[in-house]
Amino acid sequence: MTKEEKVVFLKNPNHVLEQLIKNFIHEAQPNRRNPAGRRSLLEEPLVGFASGIAPLFFEYKTLIGPFHLTPREIISAALQERGRSLLFTEIEQISVISWALPPQKIFARVTVRRNNFRRNSGLTPGNLAKPVMSPSRNRS
Repeated sequence: MTKEEKVVFLKNPNHVLEQLIKNFIHEAQPNRRNPAGRRSLLEEPLVGFASGIAPLFFEYKTLIGPFHLTPREIISAALQERGRSLLFTEIEQISVISWALPPQKIFARVTVRRNNFRRNSGLTPGNLAKPVMSPSRNRS
């Protein structure tokens, strides 16, 4: 990272990280319909940031269970493994980055059509592999 890139990052780290994620997904070869394809399989990623000390993360201990670790607990444990403790001044600097990869709308339409066909035809994932007997063959 050049000195100029560091300055840009330090001024607005969320924007820089969001762009890195979006560029990575946009340029990733597995995100193509075929190796030479230009159309991606995914829409632009949805990227969000939250403070690592946001109340939501503490609520997860109640909603999910006491075993669920907060971002502060995870980072503290990782630092302890390296022989370092989390400083009080560092706690407020913890951020959580979330990103979701929405599929292209065309794939959503195909999935809806396939599911509608299955529902209307009586096919379900559980009976797709079962042989279908005609009524005339079922008579004894």
